[in-house]
Amino acid sequence: MGRIPHRPGGPWTGILLAASVLGSCLQPVPAQTPVTIVLTPPSPAVGGGVSLAPQNPPQDFVLCSWFRSATATDGNSQILTYYPQTPPVQTKDWAHTGRETAGPGCALHIAGLTLKDTGNYTVLIQSPTRPVLATVHLPVSASVLGSCLQPAPAQTPVTIVLTPPSPAMGGGVSLAPQNPPQDFVLCSWFRSATATDGNSQILTYYPQTPPVQTKDWAHTGRETAGPGCALHIAGLTLKDTGNYTVLIQSPTRPVLATVHLPVSASVLGSCLQPAPAQTPVTIVLTPPSPAMGGGVSLAPQNPPQDFVLCSWFRSATATDGNSQILTYYPQTPPVQTKDWAHTGRETAGPGCALHIAGLTLKDTGNYTVLIQSPTRPVLATVHLPVSDTPRPGLSAGAVAPRPGLSAGAVAGIVIGSLAGSALVGVGAYFLYSRCRNETPRENGAPVLVYENLPLAARAGPVTLQP
Repeated sequence: MGRIPHRPGGPWTGILLAASVLGSCLQPVPAQTPVTIVLTPPSPAVGGGVSLAPQNPPQDFVLCSWFRSATATDGNSQILTYYPQTPPVQTKDWAHTGRETAGPGCALHIAGLTLKDTGNYTVLIQSPTRPVLATVHLPVSASVLGSCLQPAPAQTPVTIVLTPPSPAMGGGVSLAPQNPPQDFVLCSWFRSATATDGNSQILTYYPQTPPVQTKDWAHTGRETAGPGCALHIAGLTLKDTGNYTVLIQSPTRPVLATVHLPVSASVLGSCLQPAPAQTPVTIVLTPPSPAMGGGVSLAPQNPPQDFVLCSWFRSATATDGNSQILTYYPQTPPVQTKDWAHTGRETAGPGCALHIAGLTLKDTGNYTVLIQSPTRPVLATVHLPVSDTPRPGLSAGAVAPRPGLSAGAVAGIVIGSLAGSALVGVGAYFLYSRCRNETPRENGAPVLVYENLPLAARAGPVTLQP
């Protein structure tokens, strides 16, 4: 056969152009701006962590997906997808083990490395201007934690300070890393002496604006993180005693630090008692006698000025995470997180005041606030009485309960009155019917009958004799 003739602008030109466009969509970016993936630390070890950070990604990317594979063709190897919105969102996929998270710039962070994590990792970055596909090989050494994941050099050691230093059952505690890297991009807390087991991971904290934290397998609903990667635990129990490890991921100085948390069996340590008598912390109700259908504010008086967070509990203690309503952070802007006992009617405000709307009789009870402060942690309780007086604006036809009578007593009075009125009516009707049914012959009265007489002759009734 002869050669196929080539004409400028012919069909082969269009086919070749289409093929080149499609082929370039998933290829790495042009050589002048290559996208590579940098490992931090460069030689990760078993038990440590690693960050896989794409370099020079498209600035306008809308999502990125990570695969535990040399390609992006198998959905079973997909780890997660990251959306860089505000706040960022990430969704877990089939190959997620509970130890992987994503952060700014589409970096992938893996904690608790094992030898099985060795292999190729691929990122697919979707962008309207420059889609990118890049792959890197992750080697995990068998040594127990590489040197890059050891605590910081001796001149600037990273330690963890407990506040209060002797936490007690029912109270709270803050575990604050000292001298963490200033450029850290995330930190993960583990309820363990190592960072190898994803099942012991409590949470991961991202110090962006605003900060973001994600809960992990060992989260009990009582742990939160704050500035500087501090871990706060409320409602301590004896089971919280143990080792806690923080893994701080930083491009310049990754850090691993561990501390032992002792929880004493005494009923609330002295550091968590209300403030000294000269500056007592009390809780004031406004209004002082809240009623059903209304609202109320529970405002702590004389709280520590340097408090970093406060948690409210629907209980006389702060020991049960199931009774925790919310946690309030007085940062700028303030942030509050909802907990298990939140009903959708509670909010917090300046000074750690708790506001409850649409009160019901079930809201009656004790409320406790736990205020965490590095100088003066505080625990205070107040009883909230909710009266059954209807809210203002009761309709004119409604019956308002009398003071001193419960709603049931009032209902009984109303029903008794209605029943008595009904009996009187029935008796009257019976007597009336009896009198009407007696004929005149029975009572001896004459029967009056009119005859058919002319109008002029009708002078009166005619009496018929029996």
